[in-house]
Amino acid sequence: MKIMKRTIYILILSLISAAYTGCRDYDEPGPEKLYADSDFSNYNIIPIKQLKDMYATYHGNSIGNGVELLDKNAMIKGRVVSNDKSGNIYRILYIQDETGGIEVKIGTTSNYTEYLVGQTVYINLYRLTLGDYRYNLSLGIPGTSDSDYANSYLDTRMAINQHIFKGEVPKEPVDTIVVTSPDQLNDNMLGMLVRFEGLQSKWGDVTIEDEGSGRTSTDKYPSFLESKQELGKETEYTSYAFTDVMEDWKKYIGDMAVWEANGKPAGSQPKKPDSPRPGTLEYPTYAFKNFSDNVSYYGSAMFQFGEPSTKATHNLVLRSSGYSLFALKPIPVDGVKADITAIYTKYSSKSGDYIKYQLVINDLNAIQIKN
Repeated sequence: MKIMKRTIYILILSLISAAYTGCRDYDEPGPEKLYADSDFSNYNIIPIKQLKDMYATYHGNSIGNGVELLDKNAMIKGRVVSNDKSGNIYRILYIQDETGGIEVKIGTTSNYTEYLVGQTVYINLYRLTLGDYRYNLSLGIPGTSDSDYANSYLDTRMAINQHIFKGEVPKEPVDTIVVTSPDQLNDNMLGMLVRFEGLQSKWGDVTIEDEGSGRTSTDKYPSFLESKQELGKETEYTSYAFTDVMEDWKKYIGDMAVWEANGKPAGSQPKKPDSPRPGTLEYPTYAFKNFSDNVSYYGSAMFQFGEPSTKATHNLVLRSSGYSLFALKPIPVDGVKADITAIYTKYSSKSGDYIKYQLVINDLNAIQIKN
């Protein structure tokens, strides 16, 4: 059924493409047209918050659902706040206006060359799906082969051209919300660029209370997540505490040296750790580097506001991709203070419990060490 809906969607795009030929001139290419509000005078440009509120109207506080957008005249307008040059962001754009921010599943790479940070972007919402993944809302096309996701990528040039229109790059930088206390945070900021001032790096156990159930979960930071996806099988996820893995491998290397020095006696060879070996055993890095086609890795560093607290908004997880250029850079040691400019996001378990707030940075310059 999902495949059929996707096919219908593509056919509809083909049929309505003529309606937009006035906007894009392919026969006589010249300087790229940059759009303005006046080009969409027949459309209703709605605030991003109003768009995101539609999800709650249809699905309340549940996760994993989608809303197919069927208003032919609805658009949103926002400025680009994401940059995929460092490889930490992949096949998506984040845009924001004064009311909120949202992820756009554009499906292309090297978007930093096409969509400049700060550039205005218009998005035609007709026939897109507003989808939720673990409390993270995004715009994409209907249909997906993964049941965890409610929408898919605009992965054809035709789909992108029908929905996304580039505007001017204003001289003024994008307004960045400045947060100095967790009490200032609210979910309207999700998907927006936020500057978090006065955070402190945390190594070790962190306990966070689930707001809904009151249950707690304890995780050790820094950590990295191994994701294995083999054809025809469920994706396997394994989380590792970085410092524990480093110590396991150091011990193994030391034990192997002793075993070899003793002439490699039979039956006593040390057992290799089950965890993957980090590239360096000197310090935890922002992520574990990806080396395999069906295995990917993500790193999680913890940054906290002030005194320890079990509230989720006090404990911000800096999430990094194993494909990022800074994946193997050292994480600030325990207790180091930093100001971090990041896209503010939300994530939960598959059931919707154990909510955590995550920070996504464009590059390592987003972290300013203070001491």
